[in-house]
Amino acid sequence: MLNTKRLKSLRKKLGYTQKDVALKLRVTQQNYQKWESGFTKSPTTETIIELANIFNTSVEYLTNTEILPIYQALSETRQSELVSIAEEKLKEQLNENKVIPFIDNLIPYQVISEQSLSAGYGNGYTDEQETYTVFWDKDVRYDYAAEIEGDSMEPKFHDGDIALIRKTHVNDYDGCVCVIDDVANQRVYIKRIHIEDTHVRLESLNKDTYDNGELIYPDILLENNENLKLIGKVVDSFKPIEIK
Repeated sequence: MLNTKRLKSLRKKLGYTQKDVALKLRVTQQNYQKWESGFTKSPTTETIIELANIFNTSVEYLTNTEILPIYQALSETRQSELVSIAEEKLKEQLNENKVIPFIDNLIPYQVISEQSLSAGYGNGYTDEQETYTVFWDKDVRYDYAAEIEGDSMEPKFHDGDIALIRKTHVNDYDGCVCVIDDVANQRVYIKRIHIEDTHVRLESLNKDTYDNGELIYPDILLENNENLKLIGKVVDSFKPIEIK
């Protein structure tokens, strides 16, 4: 069975989107998303082998069984010693987890799974609305929550932050940090927006430059038509509080 956390971590480390990996596997993005989110049974052994090749890792690492070939190669005596060590480590972990977390005052937020908002050049868009729960100690009214990937909105918004988005019917968003859906190109952005006649300019807060002085994250200019949809205004963001 796939270790979904390792799968997601490897993908992000290599800079792939879910769509990138799906194309390499010749499957739909929705199918890959379900594998990574653990919402369906694991793919076939052949597909897991393909994933291992894509991420330059082993099948054992992806399936959380890398200890098995080591165990099987040991003598019976050493196998017993290894089991004893593992049992001691498990006892240590169980004792650590006996600490009861005080979560009564924490607020749960439903985050759209892999509907990550791009804080870079734009992330692949999907209509999947599966969610997972994170916690924060502040209660904020919101309509959508999604994880931010990238650092182009530093220093205010950080990679891994959860953005809280509120739908609004006000037409004047000029100068606000919003979530924009570029439907035609299937890209979703979190940017400060500026309305300019027939276009909308998306500005990054991160003004870092290359050695030649060019912005690492230059403004993005999109035609303001029916293919450009404003999802909502970002009203807050936070790092989730980990619950043991």
